[in-house]
Amino acid sequence: MGQSDLDKSLTGQLQGDIKELSLLPALIPGIEHTQGHLSTMLTTAGSLDKPQIIGELRLENGSATIPALGINPEEITLVAHSDEQGHLRLDLQLRSKGGTLRLGGDLRFDKVSGLNIQAQLTGDKAEIVNIPEYHILASPNIHLSLQGHRVDLDGEFFIPEGNLRPRDVSNAVSASDDVVILGAELAQLEVLLSPLG
Repeated sequence: MGQSDLDKSLTGQLQGDIKELSLLPALIPGIEHTQGHLSTMLTTAGSLDKPQIIGELRLENGSATIPALGINPEEITLVAHSDEQGHLRLDLQLRSKGGTLRLGGDLRFDKVSGLNIQAQLTGDKAEIVNIPEYHILASPNIHLSLQGHRVDLDGEFFIPEGNLRPRDVSNAVSASDDVVILGAELAQLEVLLSPLG
């Protein structure tokens, strides 16, 4: 393929309206019972050398089950919008057991500065784990910045409620008296939950 072929313009449109998302777990491992309304309106432009995808993908009234975490996110809304400058904007919101989570982000890429991502995760008492051993609600406020090879992460991950229920260890077998563990001192165990940074 010569340079003249790479310079050929691209034109096209993709529009879709999907109201049945039962096949989504086949594409995304770890989720089940997906529901929602997915719509797309995308336009291809640019050239083979510098393709552009412009438009919007939107998910509304979404819900799913994540068995490994024991949670059932609902009222999921996702909007992904791309413009002519290659700027991708992402906005994801959901409810989990009465609490809320929101992820907003901006993504840009160019050959000079590379990948640039700015993302913010916020929430209020969202259930993130509900399994027999753990039940955790989280209120995060975290900012991620990725510029080229540099990654900055700051904020806090507050846990307003958490219950730990260890499995039954009544049948555990203790080590015999002649077992010696070298270089191990257990003086104190502390769990610190403090702002990142």
